[in-house]
Amino acid sequence: MWTPKQLRDKSQALLPLNRTTIQVWDQLHRLQATNNKFLKWAPIEALQSISPWLSFAKWSALGITHITNLCSQRDIIPFPDLQTAYNLPPSFIFPYVQLKSIIKERVMLTTQPADNPNTERLALYDRCRTAPIKARSLSLSYAALRHNNTMPDFSFIAQWNREQSIRFPKDQWLRSILALKGITSCYSHVEAHKKLIYRWYLTPDKLNKIYPLSSAQCWRCEQNRGTMSHIWWHCPNIQPLWTEVQTICNSLGVLRGKITPEIGLFLLIPMTTPYQDRQLMIMVIMAARNLLAYHWKQKECPTSQLLDSKIRQYLKYEQLSTTTPKHKIATNNNWHKWITFDPLAVP
Repeated sequence: MWTPKQLRDKSQALLPLNRTTIQVWDQLHRLQATNNKFLKWAPIEALQSISPWLSFAKWSALGITHITNLCSQRDIIPFPDLQTAYNLPPSFIFPYVQLKSIIKERVMLTTQPADNPNTERLALYDRCRTAPIKARSLSLSYAALRHNNTMPDFSFIAQWNREQSIRFPKDQWLRSILALKGITSCYSHVEAHKKLIYRWYLTPDKLNKIYPLSSAQCWRCEQNRGTMSHIWWHCPNIQPLWTEVQTICNSLGVLRGKITPEIGLFLLIPMTTPYQDRQLMIMVIMAARNLLAYHWKQKECPTSQLLDSKIRQYLKYEQLSTTTPKHKIATNNNWHKWITFDPLAVP
């Protein structure tokens, strides 16, 4: 009955008396039926039909049984006043903000807005101001929003710094994370790059920390500890692959100098490199890294033929993702050096 007519479950069979009662109710509350909104005198559980993710039983247990308990003559009661009146815990600020948004949109309120609409925002700030004892990603996100500071010291950055014996500025890390933005339309490349940056791959070193009985030695060379940087770069068994990447980039004229871990692992290509050269170099590097992931536990290094085939595959994917002839021409222009270099490439 309290639910607006358009939102009611039509599949429920009603007794004649109940159906007649609801029809009379709708006639008496035509404004509610016209606006498709709840009355503010309705029980708070009536909002469950449009917000099933909220637990209204917790509100009822604290004495807030009707929507009008949350409303004053002017607007929704600010959160600090509700805390005083109903002894709400500070953690209720999050469902309060959600509930306020629902009430403003779906409940008939004929009053003017309150003088201080930012009261609950201040309460939300007070709730988020002190991070928990063990700060996790959500707390770090709130901390980043509260302060106009730079990127937090994430654990993956510290681990890369220890393994590579280098320290990138934080703006360089941000540039590395966003390196594939606008470069490719294939989101799997973006995911694969972020998996490497965030150190999600289960290397022997990581598995040894999870399962102490497992070996931490590299399964390719069986000589050094299988850290992330060793598995992806320093292992002597995969050096022929990175040498081939170096040869291809030099032959295409997209790289001047030697390929380094900064380029091969983090895609920190010099900003002076033209866009088309940078895009082509990134695709060659991504092809090599994809082969390493595909042959994850194999001792043999992927061959140059596999690398060429993978690059051709990436070219085909980019061509198939184009929707208009104009986009296809732009894709072929970006890959022009590879199409000219590889006799098997199809323009």
